[in-house]
Amino acid sequence: VQGYAPVSSFEAMAGAVVFYVLSIRAFEAYIKDRKPWTLKTVAMVHNLFLFVLSVIMFVGIMFEVIKFAFEKGTFAAICDQDYE
Repeated sequence: VQGYAPVSSFEAMAGAVVFYVLSIRAFEAYIKDRKPWTLKTVAMVHNLFLFVLSVIMFVGIMFEVIKFAFEKGTFAAICDQDYE
């Protein structure tokens, strides 16, 4: 329905909370007697992905800072000229 937010009524929120709690309890019962998952490879791939993204962002920011420093000087790159 246009103009209606699903979280604007008490019934919708109560239903969502009940569904969430029941799904957590069902998942706990499902994994209770199972062997633990090995997530070492998943964690390593995730960390590598975060590392690569961090390096890309660092290089992009440093490129802009160095370009600005060469164009307007190191002082202008560090300090705001319009600050009073």
